Amino acid sequence: MTGAGIQDGAILVVDRSEEARDGRIVVAVVGGGHTVKRLRRSGVRCWLESANPAYADITDLDDESRVWGVVTFAINPL
Repeated sequence: MTGAGIQDGAILVVDRSEEARDGRIVVAVVGGGHTVKRLRRSGVRCWLESANPAYADITDLDDESRVWGVVTFAINPL
């Protein structure tokens, strides 16, 4: 998520009560693991957008995929 200002090793503050709206950075559970991506919605379509060109967007979400929480702050290392 370097394109969103989140560096490797950052500490993330995640609010599980925040609404996961289009454009928010979220922690999502996909394929049994956690990932940090930007949530995108268009009509009924939903996907996770990467802010790092080294990683692909996640467009093939299944019924097991879910948003775990919304990132509200990132504390980056010096």
